[in-house]
Amino acid sequence: MTQAVTPEIKRIIFQCKLKACKHIWAHDYQVVRKSSGLSRSHDVLYFFRDVNGKRITSADDYSTGCPNCHSRHVEGNVVKGTYSESYKCDARCMNAKGEDCQCQCAGANHGINHL
Repeated sequence: MTQAVTPEIKRIIFQCKLKACKHIWAHDYQVVRKSSGLSRSHDVLYFFRDVNGKRITSADDYSTGCPNCHSRHVEGNVVKGTYSESYKCDARCMNAKGEDCQCQCAGANHGINHL
């Protein structure tokens, strides 16, 4: 019997860099790792999400720009989570704009309110 593989999911938090906008949004992406043949650290990662049966990549989301003002001056960062027993996950984590998470959710809830 084969065991089902759980896909790796990463959240990218985007921010419009236009001073008049500063809109923040996020998407969760499935990660596909393509081997470079050298080592795992040289592998290429592809991020995609399905929208109405169509595969949308993180590159597509960057090129589409800000959903609020349509500016292409967009920055996005992959959430990096580490578990910390001493920090309880709360609204600060769920409303976070940055990429680093060090709390009990280990990144699972980080920026979730921007989805």
